[in-house]
Amino acid sequence: MNLAFALFDQKSIQYLKSSISLMQFRQYAFLPTFSDSFANVRFMLKKINSFIMEQKYDETKIDHQIPINEDLNPLLLIGNNQDVIDNYDTHKYIISENFIKDLYTLKLRKFPLETCKQRISLCLYQHNIVLSQMNSNEFQFYYKNIQLLGGEILTNITTDVTFVISNSSLSEKVFEARNNHIPIVSSTWLDIVISLEPLSVRQSPCMLIFVFGFEAVMSKLTAACC
Repeated sequence: MNLAFALFDQKSIQYLKSSISLMQFRQYAFLPTFSDSFANVRFMLKKINSFIMEQKYDETKIDHQIPINEDLNPLLLIGNNQDVIDNYDTHKYIISENFIKDLYTLKLRKFPLETCKQRISLCLYQHNIVLSQMNSNEFQFYYKNIQLLGGEILTNITTDVTFVISNSSLSEKVFEARNNHIPIVSSTWLDIVISLEPLSVRQSPCMLIFVFGFEAVMSKLTAACC
């Protein structure tokens, strides 16, 4: 059975393109640790926003900026995956090259950074995920990584939930998800997603593989090989 699924369908892409709440930036800077394709990133950023201008990174200025003032004219920082992870939940807007590639592929002109200012990619974007049967440390770990990959966390099972991640098949939320034909995966699946994503192993942007713990139930997700 093919358990590979594309997490973006045409409806999702149209929603992204029509969204008016996404952020725009007028300036960006490369972090000193960035060592990938500068020319490629510059090209994609200009295609995404023709008005964005490159600035020289000034660590002293960034570190002493007042967060509320920064939002008036935010500086978009381009770094590697570790930069994004290390600055999670700070006032700095930091994204990776993979994130820019996803924006460029989807032909978006603004940046979806409202709920989280740091993103590694958009592979979980437009997916609302419920976490079940996890201790506090596990919840915080997966919450962080889901946000870095573009997803959002919901507390309860609703019609907006895309899938459930649970460490037990006996939880109330799992039963509710099954009754509503919502896919269920184990935390092992997310561990694999987290371990693979920084290595850029995806053959196509915005696509992930459902593996261990996947419940083969009815879903609107479109089957496709990654």
